[in-house]
Amino acid sequence: MKIATQCQSIRVLLCIVFLFQCLFFVLAWSNIPLDVAGLHMYLTPSGLSFAQMGDLMPSQRLIGTLLGLPNIVAMAYGFWHLYALLISVQHRAIFSMKNIVALRSFAGAGFLATLATILELPLRHLCFKIFTKVDDRQVSFSITSEQLMLILVSCLFYLVINIMHEGRRLAEENEGFI
Repeated sequence: MKIATQCQSIRVLLCIVFLFQCLFFVLAWSNIPLDVAGLHMYLTPSGLSFAQMGDLMPSQRLIGTLLGLPNIVAMAYGFWHLYALLISVQHRAIFSMKNIVALRSFAGAGFLATLATILELPLRHLCFKIFTKVDDRQVSFSITSEQLMLILVSCLFYLVINIMHEGRRLAEENEGFI
């Protein structure tokens, strides 16, 4: 498959993933049932069961939604830069400074989105305790192997980006000698 076709396919997939992520976020915090092919489903935010979602007061739902937004915003920022990078690569500007910056932004946004996801649950429980004085659950903190892998991959992206930047700098320096 050619690079242009791959870039176009990945851009379409990127849009689909982002739309589904936003849809899941809205459905999870709204507690609206989802009926698909005769299946009646409820989506719930991480760390909350369906029963717990039903017991939440509107103020707690608002707090939970606001605490989940940084993840969505960071993801949107990263996807926007990745989308721009794919358009640029599709037009054969592979090692441009613009692409290096876009890839760095995507890696940083992925790192921040992962951290926001990790911190969301304990912050949510803490805010429920402080602002609503209703939640008697203990503040919990968890991290999954997938989240650790995302952090590692984001760090490796930074290494690759720095290698790309150094390669570009050396190529420009060598052009001056010829």
